[in-house]
Amino acid sequence: LSVGADAAGEFSGTFNLNANAGHPNFVDGLVNVSVSNVDASGNIGTSTTSFIIDTTAPLVPGIEIYDDVGSLADNSITNDNTLLLTGGTLGSGGSAPFNAEVESVEIFNGSTKLGNAQINPQRTAYSYETGALPDQLYNFRVKVTDAAGNSSWTGNLQHRVTIDTVAPALGLLSPIAGNDRINAQEAAAGVTVEGSTVPNAEVTITVFNSSGVSLAKYVTAGANGAFSAVISASDLSPFSDGTLT
Repeated sequence: LSVGADAAGEFSGTFNLNANAGHPNFVDGLVNVSVSNVDASGNIGTSTTSFIIDTTAPLVPGIEIYDDVGSLADNSITNDNTLLLTGGTLGSGGSAPFNAEVESVEIFNGSTKLGNAQINPQRTAYSYETGALPDQLYNFRVKVTDAAGNSSWTGNLQHRVTIDTVAPALGLLSPIAGNDRINAQEAAAGVTVEGSTVPNAEVTITVFNSSGVSLAKYVTAGANGAFSAVISASDLSPFSDGTLT
């Protein structure tokens, strides 16, 4: 490439490193640049510099999400609205020393950025703690960018989590036994406890008294949310006369 200097002695030149421009040898790596000039007396001056070409995107990391109980699988539901996102195998995606290390890890819900993750000193893993998130479905994605400006997205490796912190509606049909009093005949026949909640919910019915005696029944609500359980005579036998809750 040959250029001329202006009246102030300054010059500039542009060359295309793309292989399609006739420079197939310019691939990721170190490029040395040598500049020489000739003055009116025929004296030659030379200067050199170098730069690195890095067009390789960083490796795409995984996504692990944890709530207050443990790891969440894809399409999980949790009632914890503060989550921890982590991932490893961060890397330049190319061969050292010509590929830049990871500079930033951004966390997204779909296309909405939530924040920047912390990167460990080795630049090999990240972690991100969310603030309190509102109830909804989240589609977590990660964008990794290296120091050269190359980026990678998790793409189809997004991790879906639904946050639901609202307790289901629950109601008991009363009075129990018609008048909230169980006589000997009713106790011998068993007492039915009925109610309604959200469809297909797991329901725990606990009966206890002030003395600490208790029992539990486990049922599943129907498609319409209705549920019922029979407290049998043997279930009631540990209880003496008095108020049951």
